[in-house]
Amino acid sequence: MIEIKRERFHDVIDEALPILRENYAEVSGCKTPMNIDMNAYAITEEQDMFRAYVARNASTLIGYAAFFVTRNVHCKHLKQAVQDTLFVIPAYRSQGVAAQLLECVERELKKEGVSLLYSDVNQAHPQLARLLKNRGYEMTRSIYLKRLDGDESHV
Repeated sequence: MIEIKRERFHDVIDEALPILRENYAEVSGCKTPMNIDMNAYAITEEQDMFRAYVARNASTLIGYAAFFVTRNVHCKHLKQAVQDTLFVIPAYRSQGVAAQLLECVERELKKEGVSLLYSDVNQAHPQLARLLKNRGYEMTRSIYLKRLDGDESHV
């Protein structure tokens, strides 16, 4: 049975690192090594601005979703959550795990008064875009990237 719940980043990071590396390699197309700013996550979690939700099969971590929660700077009366990452290991894809993660995230963030939930979909994962559309999300923008430092290893 799959269990979805919120866990503290620092309680799960050691267990999640191998999966984070797999996620990074799969979606980034990046030759630059992953170098997580653990301090930034710790600070945002201490300030109650970061949420990590995990999916487990028995006690094994099989996926996660992470969001930064802030006030919307253009409409300060609105609380928003912006996706940092959402990932399910390949062996558990197409089994509803991502949908369960999103259902938990939406329910819990709504309880906290979050009005806006932003999810970023990498072009490598059109199935996530379909899932989001099926859950009532609408595409509101596209994100473009240009490297200004001349480093073409991360595009």
